[in-house]
Amino acid sequence: MLNRTLIVPPIRLGSRPISFFSFDTLAQFLSLSGKEGLRHCARLPRHLFLPLECADYFRYTLIPWDWLVNLTDIRKRQHLIHRWDLTNDWIHDHLGISQEQILTLKDKSSYHFRFTDGPIVDFMLGDKYKTNIYIGDLSLYPHRLLQFGSLFGTTRLELRDPENHRVRGEARQSMTYASKELVHAATLMEKSIPGTYLGAHIRLGDGLFKHQRHENTRLLWWHLVHGILNYTAEDALVLESAFLPHSDTVGRTRTPYLTKQPGVQLPPPSPSTASRFPCRGIRHTASRLFALNTPLYIATDAKDPTNDPTLSLFLRTFPCTFFLEDFPHQTAVLDTLVNEYDGIKLKPFLLSFLDSMVVAKAWRVVGTNGSTFSQFVQDALWTTYHGLDIVQRGR
Repeated sequence: MLNRTLIVPPIRLGSRPISFFSFDTLAQFLSLSGKEGLRHCARLPRHLFLPLECADYFRYTLIPWDWLVNLTDIRKRQHLIHRWDLTNDWIHDHLGISQEQILTLKDKSSYHFRFTDGPIVDFMLGDKYKTNIYIGDLSLYPHRLLQFGSLFGTTRLELRDPENHRVRGEARQSMTYASKELVHAATLMEKSIPGTYLGAHIRLGDGLFKHQRHENTRLLWWHLVHGILNYTAEDALVLESAFLPHSDTVGRTRTPYLTKQPGVQLPPPSPSTASRFPCRGIRHTASRLFALNTPLYIATDAKDPTNDPTLSLFLRTFPCTFFLEDFPHQTAVLDTLVNEYDGIKLKPFLLSFLDSMVVAKAWRVVGTNGSTFSQFVQDALWTTYHGLDIVQRGR
């Protein structure tokens, strides 16, 4: 859109999420995130006391984008420069750009800037974004380098031009995981779930998702039972009451409001296949419950999903429920992956990607409200795996 070269930092994979930082804080954080000169940390026994410089060494790693996704189509229309050194000196030393030649948009809040390719109209003023910037104005600046802070958010780009909309769609399509190791592991897992299965991407582990875990899981259960398997609202209320512990049924006498989930007319799953493979629970024998014997794969950040009480309703309703932990043989293909950059084993950092790939291969998938990860699973992964156009948000 700006006819400029894109400077691409590596992907940071970590065991702990990074919250929003203002531009200056984020820049300092990133400049210190390199592991140059610390390779000796990888050779230290993990059970020993680590020296101060190695304290965070095993908590994150950096990988190139083209290890995880296929950038071939993007490279055809966008020139890329991959950057591993995130210090300010790199810009001057490698690109020959002085500080006076840099225009920096410093964000101070998570919804500071939004970028639009059309005129800024009244309805855009006063919403969650503090400042709306016309992309055409950015192309007028003579500076050699434009620097931005966080671009996180599915509505960060407000696009109305059909060509820009198409380009963004193709870029998002390219973000589907293409690592041959992940694709192989996901295929092994998919083939180990007999027949057609349902999927649920459930965020429980931290922040707002932890606080709203009960409300969110109820909505997802209703999407599966009422929205996808077509049980009536009355029958779904009866089932919910029957499968929940008595103490949890308080306040669940009304049908929840269900937001629209992505869907398409695909052949419905056949419950009859459920009788031909082992399940963790006892299959339903009443004919009106046969549809609930359909296999369900749950991708979740719960540390012990089998014993997590928040997920017990799914386990009671769907006796053929599967989690990532049920496939140790299939995931073992990732055991030998070691990052050449820092000598760290990659498997622990890749399991959430693998989890999302398997759930996105389901016949139908539901996701957690407010989760950008769930949105990506539904909007990009699921649609791509089923040969559909991806869903674009932010117009």
